[in-house]
Amino acid sequence: MELTPSAIEIATQYAKDLSIDQRFKERQDCRVHMEMEVFGSAILNLRVWAVAGRTFLKNWSSSVDIRSNTGSIQVENVKGDRLFTLSEKGGISIQVAKVESLRAISRNGRILLQQIQSKDIYVESDQGGIYSSDLKGSQLYVSRYYRDWE
Repeated sequence: MELTPSAIEIATQYAKDLSIDQRFKERQDCRVHMEMEVFGSAILNLRVWAVAGRTFLKNWSSSVDIRSNTGSIQVENVKGDRLFTLSEKGGISIQVAKVESLRAISRNGRILLQQIQSKDIYVESDQGGIYSSDLKGSQLYVSRYYRDWE
């Protein structure tokens, strides 16, 4: 864990002695799983990089950056300058956020946004639907998702 006056960073040391080829293989088929529950001062900037599994954040009052390789991202009640979420294989749900800038990017999963207030809202989905309600701010949606309604 690294703690600075403005941020918390938590990283695992698992696989640090593996070669680069072994690390890439491990990402494809993880043999070890970790579950963490973190309680901290909600006024610090937070960065979370998850390999697999659900990432859930609630009641945070500063900038947030969440990235997940496989697994959903769920965020509730966030205030701050920036909220950034990126999920390579999983959906994103953001409910009740008041931020200056919001970016939600999902490569393979749906995106759900509810009760969002932001100066700038950017939403990108490669293979899942985008569902939104009660959004206030300048909005840009990018989607490759296609659904044939017939």
